[in-house]
Amino acid sequence: MRRTLAALAVGTLLLTGCSGGPSAEPGVLSVGVREPASLLPGRVADLPGRQITGALWTPLTELGAADQPPVPLAAESVTSPDRLVWTVVLRQGWRFHDGSPVTARSYVGAWEASMREGWPGARVLTEQLRVAGLRAVDERTIEVRLGRPLGEFPKALTSPALLPLPESVLASRDWDRFAERPIGNGPYRLTVPWVRDKGARVEPFAGFAGAVRPKARGVDFRVINDPADQFAQVSAGTLDLATEVPSVRHAAMQQQYADRHWNWPAPEATYLAFPLADKRFADPSVRHAISLAIDRSALATGPLGHQVTAAASFVPPALTGEAAPGSCRPCAHDAQAAGVLLRQGGTGLSTLTLYYEQEEAGQRGWVSRIAEQLRSGLALSEVLVRGLPGDEYRKALAGKSFDGPYVLRADAGYPSPQALLEPLLSGTGSDVDSMLGEAAAAPPAASPRYYRLAENTVLRDLPMTPLWSAHGHLYWSKALSGVVTDPLRGVLLDRIEVRARP
Repeated sequence: MRRTLAALAVGTLLLTGCSGGPSAEPGVLSVGVREPASLLPGRVADLPGRQITGALWTPLTELGAADQPPVPLAAESVTSPDRLVWTVVLRQGWRFHDGSPVTARSYVGAWEASMREGWPGARVLTEQLRVAGLRAVDERTIEVRLGRPLGEFPKALTSPALLPLPESVLASRDWDRFAERPIGNGPYRLTVPWVRDKGARVEPFAGFAGAVRPKARGVDFRVINDPADQFAQVSAGTLDLATEVPSVRHAAMQQQYADRHWNWPAPEATYLAFPLADKRFADPSVRHAISLAIDRSALATGPLGHQVTAAASFVPPALTGEAAPGSCRPCAHDAQAAGVLLRQGGTGLSTLTLYYEQEEAGQRGWVSRIAEQLRSGLALSEVLVRGLPGDEYRKALAGKSFDGPYVLRADAGYPSPQALLEPLLSGTGSDVDSMLGEAAAAPPAASPRYYRLAENTVLRDLPMTPLWSAHGHLYWSKALSGVVTDPLRGVLLDRIEVRARP
């Protein structure tokens, strides 16, 4: 059954009841998070960072209802005569938490800084949007010229990578200090600097110009890196909302918080890519054999501890709005068919080396499990796993110099298949490039057809096979109501109400 992206993004769960214990001051929401890598928008690269910056900033647009265009938030309008040059007009009266005005320069300067400094968020601008020019026309007007037409540009403005920065930090360029006490334009503001491994308190921003006012009197972000500690504290009534669940407590969470947990899809996916220049992998039959020999469900519930969703499509559900797309035949575990296809390939494949990035926590465990599955499912004599340092791994990715299948992670900077597929698949085939070009240039209502054609073509040729997509976990106390999520920002903290505790 098809579920729209908007339904996943804004579906509200209304709850009744009262808290099992005094976890915070009256009306103040306590949230457990891992330590974020950064709170500077352009550097944010993890879910904790997106959730915290999502409380401190308001994006230009947010996802609308099912099959509806994005809703302008900080933007008043987003228009284009040709889908190539876009004009963004800002709403009047918006200010940062320090009282300075939010202007077109706040956005253009932040985006230029991201590209100049090489922050992770720059990929949204350079690879996904293909920005060819930026201009602050006046105090409230931004002009963006793209390298090719893109009908989904208004949806891209939901991205946390495209948030504004105040003139003070654009002038000083003291990014590290700013990340300790970020100044946003959103519903909540920091009352004290962020303390590493401890967290910080935020309170409603009196000067917030948005239409939706925060419902809580404040949010107490508590850094709790151990998921088991988050689970224990919510169970004891000393924490309102947890964002991590330990793998061994996954079933207990579903039972204990039957109507108070939410598993929401994230726009990130992991693939096993093939070195197509290696003649051993030139035949698609060999690539399909390897894909069919992998038991994704066993990996998701085993070494990955229920923290991912086994792939059933090439594009993760967060980008399609489908809860269970099921379009990926090579994703179905079938060891018997895998053996037949390997023999059809006729390459005499008997040994393999799988590559992964050493710095990625926990990768060796599940890559080793894939190696075991391939060894037994394909009757190979040897399957090795080799981790490379980050710099070496990225160099091998850029040079396509692997001599065996390698792990490839991809994330969409905004909630659209285009944001994931175009950077990932560009150059893999003229047909795919053409379909993605048609999807980009088409009106948003027409683009899904081209995405499906591109996905079907990729699943036929299989230059890489999808393994799983990411998802987030939430579970909470009976004191909370109005818990909603967004594919990029995670839980929308300004929508949550904290009822009175006994």
